[in-house]
Formats: sequence, structure tokens, C-alpha cells
Amino acid sequence: AFLRLVWVSAVLCQIYLDTALRGAKPFHRSSAEGGVRAVFMDKLPWFEEYPTTPPSFVLNGFMFSMLGLHDLAAIAQEERGEGAANDARGLFQEGFASLLQLLPLYDAGFNSIYDLRHFSTGQTPNVVRAEYHVTHVNLLALFSHLFPKEERLTSVYKRWLGYQNGHRARRN
Repeated sequence: AFLRLVWVSAVLCQIYLDTALRGAKPFHRSSAEGGVRAVFMDKLPWFEEYPTTPPSFVLNGFMFSMLGLHDLAAIAQEERGEGAANDARGLFQEGFASLLQLLPLYDAGFNSIYDLRHFSTGQTPNVVRAEYHVTHVNLLALFSHLFPKEERLTSVYKRWLGYQNGHRARRN
């Protein structure tokens, strides 16, 4: 929200941008340290929508946070130059790499999955309701538009869009 205000308020622009830049600090800290950072399989960073123990790895919250980091990097660079954007850009890049690696784990073959608690706690996969699936598809559409050369992302987007129309993954 602060980022959108940067664009519409020249007077308060720097105050909102300062606040948004400070808002990225929790992305470096684990939930135990007051942050939102989790790590999947001791390897892939993930930004939690709501930090839990063990981490739940909620997909839509992560993608929304990634859009915020993407916007923050763009606005910080525009307003203050490359150096101001480095932290948000770095967080976005490591998160985007995680998204590409983990996205297949959210695919149920007929719908998307809300989180990865089926990995972290052994629960049954949390298959989403229709409105959450639409949110996942819309977020993937946006990411596919931002990164059209990323074929893995576009492939999942198209497959999940098909799930909305009753298509299912092939079975053996």
C-alpha cells in the first residue's frame, strides 16, 4: 500500500518509500526472529503470509509478497537509483527462484494446493476452493506477463487455467 502512495503523493513520497524499504527487513529474518522468512528443505527461501511453526508455505501470500518486492525494487530504483533497489531486488530474485522450483508441488493435477503442510507436517494436501484457485491463476497470469520467457511459469499458468475449465492432468 505504501508503494502505491509513492506514485500519487509527491510530498509524502520519500516518507512512504522509506517505510516500504524498512518493511522489507522482516524478509531477512525467520519467524522465530520476528520475520517472515522460512526455508523449504533447508534450501529454498520462502516468505510466509502468516508465519507458523513449522512453516506452512502458503502460495498466494508468497506470490503477493513477491509482487510487493518487485514493485518496491522498481520504485526504489526510479526514485533513488540502483543502490536503493538492491535489497528488494535480491529478495525478489531469490524468492522467484524458489517459486519456480516449488510451484509443481502446489499442483494436484486437477486444482491447486493452498500450502505445503502436506510436506512439513504430513497432513493431507490442502486443495483450494474455487476462489483461491482463481487467485492462484490470476497471480500466475501476472507473473507470466512480467516474465514471458519463463516457460515453466507459463506452462503451470496454462495448465491451472485449464483446471478452471474442468481439465485434469493426464494419468498413466
